[in-house]
Amino acid sequence: MSNEASGVCIVEGVIVDATTKAAIPFAAVVMKINGVNAGGATTDFNGRYRIDPPPGVPIHATLTVTYTGYEPAHATVELQAGLVTRNIELVWRRD
Repeated sequence: MSNEASGVCIVEGVIVDATTKAAIPFAAVVMKINGVNAGGATTDFNGRYRIDPPPGVPIHATLTVTYTGYEPAHATVELQAGLVTRNIELVWRRD
């Protein structure tokens, strides 16, 4: 049975540097729904992440991505049955 048929939602994507477009490994990706942690992941060597939100969650969630030396990034995702792809670019922190 496919994820869409079963009603399961999977959020995945790639985290990259906004300037070089290079993948960022080991970035922290946290999903929050109504301000409450609903899952998270760490990117792999290719900057890829995957989060399986709990079933029955509201339709909108916020992803926050953090990595040392970069500004935190926030992105809204619309949760739906099946695969939801959300790629995010991080901007180098200028101190």
